[in-house]
Amino acid sequence: MTGVQTCALPIFEESEGNFLVKVSGTVKAADLATGTILFTDSRSKRSRGGNTVSVINAAFRGLGKEFGEALAAGLP
Repeated sequence: MTGVQTCALPIFEESEGNFLVKVSGTVKAADLATGTILFTDSRSKRSRGGNTVSVINAAFRGLGKEFGEALAAGLP
């Protein structure tokens, strides 16, 4: 079982039509049979651009990609 424990948008700044966002999250993976936590990771990702929706989507997409890579490398 894998689940996102937390997900946040701690930074959202605008300056001269450019937006800077930082997203962060924590993921845990557990063995369903034993309840043992097999993997825990916390990360953050920044993105900058001219469109708020695109910038937020890019940041979360990058965060998800990094979590996926870390899970693939870190699980038994």
